[in-house]
Amino acid sequence: MAKLINYFSLSLALSVPLSAKDLGCHGELFPIQEESLLEIIKRRLLNIQESGTLETYQKQLAEQAKKKALTPEPLHHIQHTQLPRSFYYDPTITLSEDLKDHEGHVFAKKGDRANPLEIIPLTKELLFIDGEDESHVSWALSRTLPSKIILIKGQPLKLEEKHLRPFYFDQLGFLTGRLEIKQVPARVFQEGTRLKIEELNINQLRSFPHE
Repeated sequence: MAKLINYFSLSLALSVPLSAKDLGCHGELFPIQEESLLEIIKRRLLNIQESGTLETYQKQLAEQAKKKALTPEPLHHIQHTQLPRSFYYDPTITLSEDLKDHEGHVFAKKGDRANPLEIIPLTKELLFIDGEDESHVSWALSRTLPSKIILIKGQPLKLEEKHLRPFYFDQLGFLTGRLEIKQVPARVFQEGTRLKIEELNINQLRSFPHE
């Protein structure tokens, strides 16, 4: 079962039909040698170094990385909750073909089903908030259950320094996209073998289940 959960595969097939015409021989022919990507990178770095701009280039990269870490790109498509809703996400995997190990032994058959939550349960609720909205931040910090606070907008490192607890960011909207979260604040917790997602209007909240 663990092999099935941890198995990932990627295949790519490329087929391009080619046609050729004999145009004769013109001059001396030399074998074609393709320059490796590593050599291209080395040559470009040497050119930058010789031009005296390598240090400037390194500083620019460092500044870009720092800026991205301090203020990640916000997820503009996620809105504040207007119409609260709750729904479930089932992470169960169903195989479309047999899976084999490196020796060719089948360890999972087509049609087998597996649920990652049965192996690694979600022990903390996930709180998705707008880190630039103080009411969202206050609500997340007031939660009594163990949780992870995940921003869709805002500065996680600044909030972490201010409130002395970790803040995370949903980079590129990976988690909200997978869980189909459209509104925040939202909370995610395990219920049975599924994840329950609640998009909440905190101005209307009176009590929470599981607290």
